[in-house]
Parts: sequence; structure tokens; C-alpha cells
Amino acid sequence: MLTFNLAKNISSDLKLNSNIAKEVWVYDAKTLELVKGSPFSSKTQASRVVGISHNVINYFIDSGKAEGIKGTYLFSRQLDTKEIQKYLESSQTLPPPRGTLGGGGEAELGNKVEVWAYCAKTLELIKESPFLVYKLPLAANYFNVNYRTISRHLNTKLATIKNNILVYLFRKEINSVLKNELLTNLKRAR
Repeated sequence: MLTFNLAKNISSDLKLNSNIAKEVWVYDAKTLELVKGSPFSSKTQASRVVGISHNVINYFIDSGKAEGIKGTYLFSRQLDTKEIQKYLESSQTLPPPRGTLGGGGEAELGNKVEVWAYCAKTLELIKESPFLVYKLPLAANYFNVNYRTISRHLNTKLATIKNNILVYLFRKEINSVLKNELLTNLKRAR
């Protein structure tokens, strides 16, 4: 009996059940409503349906942080009403992403961000006026880069080469004061 108890205590620290499927509860980070199909019977199923990698699920599950690709909270259990209210309140006040003007906190929710791309030399919008509603993935496709590359350069006041064009990337239309500043002081991203 002593040997059995010792083995049980030792094996509990080994995470031997990591291959056992565990339910994943996926909540929309803005509304805290369950994503359609949730709870998912496994991380693999959640990965396929939600469209995020297994590694992203492993990183964010039960962390209390909203993952930024699809804008969801991931848990191995159902949240109670008090927890839902807490996450709902924190989701409404998330700061801009780190590295952007005014940023320095958690990543923002999801990747549906408007991108205004300006030619760095003339500060004219790339494409005609409707370009201003490019969503992050569409802008990434236009510049032939991944969306993280675009999000790293948003609102940084640093010109970067994308698709052989030197550009500034912003979340909104820039004013004349900022245009003058950028035209007189061109700084390139590394």
C-alpha cells in the first residue's frame, strides 16, 4: 500500500494525462458569449473550428488573457456569472497593442483592425480613398506579409517597406500636423 501511494504521488506531478482530450470552452472576448459549438470536446476540435493553432490554445487556456487572433478567451471549464462579468469589464477597457501610440498593455482583441496605409514619401493613401477600410488580414495580403507584421508597425511613426513600397501604417486617418511631422522627419523601421 505504501508503494502504491508513493507511485501515485510521484506520477501526479508528471502530467501523464496530457494526451487525454479535455473540453475547451471558447468565449468571444467582446461579448463573453460562447462561440458556436462550444464547449469543444478537445483542443484539436477547438483549433479546427475556431481557426487558431493548438499552440495558441495551449498558451492561452485558463490564462485569463484574451488571445488576439480571433479575440477569444479559452478555458477548460465553464465560467460562472461573476467571472463572465469580470472578463467582460476587462475586455471593454483593453489598451492599444504594445508598441503603438499609447500602447503598452495587452494585445487588442482580434485582428479586425482598420488599416490606413500611406506612401511614406508623399503621405497619400495607398490605393484610392476606399483603402481606408482594409482589415488587418486584407492589408497583410495586399502587402504580401502576415498580419503580425502589419500589427507591429501600426501607429509607430516608422516607415517600413511592404511589397516594395515605403509605407506608414495607421489605425485611422492622420491629421495635417502628423503629416508635416512625418514628412520632415522620416524614420525607418529596422
